[in-house]
Amino acid sequence: MALRAMQGALECTISPTFLFITGTWYTSREHTMRSIIWGTANAGMNIISGLINYGIGFHAQRHPGGLAPWKGISYFLGTLTIIDSILVYIFLGTPREVRWLTEDQKRAAAARVLSNQTGSDRKDRSKFKWDQVSKNAFRISVNLLS
Repeated sequence: MALRAMQGALECTISPTFLFITGTWYTSREHTMRSIIWGTANAGMNIISGLINYGIGFHAQRHPGGLAPWKGISYFLGTLTIIDSILVYIFLGTPREVRWLTEDQKRAAAARVLSNQTGSDRKDRSKFKWDQVSKNAFRISVNLLS
C-alpha cells in the first residue's frame, strides 16, 4: 500500500508537467492543440502498455514455471520508467536550461513565448504575480457562465 501511495503521489504530476511544458515552449495560440496531443499521447501509451502487459501475462500463463506475470509487468514498467526518466532528464527543461539548443536558439525560443507573456523560466520569472491570478480567475468564471 505504501508503494502504491508513493506511485500515485509521483504520477499525479504528469498532467501539470504537460501543462508546464506547453506553457514554457508554445504560444497561447498553440496551447489547445498541444494539450490535446499530450492527452491523446498519454491515452495512447496506456493502450500500448496495456497490450504489452496482456502479452506478458499471456506468456506467463502459457509457461507456468517461468516468471510470475506480476513480476514481468513490474519489470517492464520499471524499466520503461527508468528509460523515460533518463530521457526526460536529458531533453526536457525550459528554453534556457536545455542542452540541445545553441545560445541563439535558446534566446529565440524564450523570446517566442515571452511575446505573449506565457511560459516560465526560473531565471526571469521568480516572483508570483497575484494580479494575474485574479484576472484569469475572473476571465475563466465569465467564460463558464456564458
